[in-house]
Amino acid sequence: GRFFDALRALGENLIEHPYPDHHPYAEGELHFDDALHRVMTEKDGVKWRPFAADHDWQLTVAAVLPEDFAERLLARLNDIKRNEVTDGQ
Repeated sequence: GRFFDALRALGENLIEHPYPDHHPYAEGELHFDDALHRVMTEKDGVKWRPFAADHDWQLTVAAVLPEDFAERLLARLNDIKRNEVTDGQ
């Protein structure tokens, strides 16, 4: 849903064809009765690439993380590791 919302925020008119996460695309699955562009995330585009047409577009989606994210993640991982060692003794 956020992907479609982001495209709409850019002013695009969409015909949504959502697929579940980690969907195993098959040839012919994204062929519709129109000549419109197909837009997908880069992650899905990698799986779709063998079947892609010239009018298929892949968008790179980037996450913006808080500045202290790496520090907090490492601290959390260290806590988990300490708890495993303590629980295991």
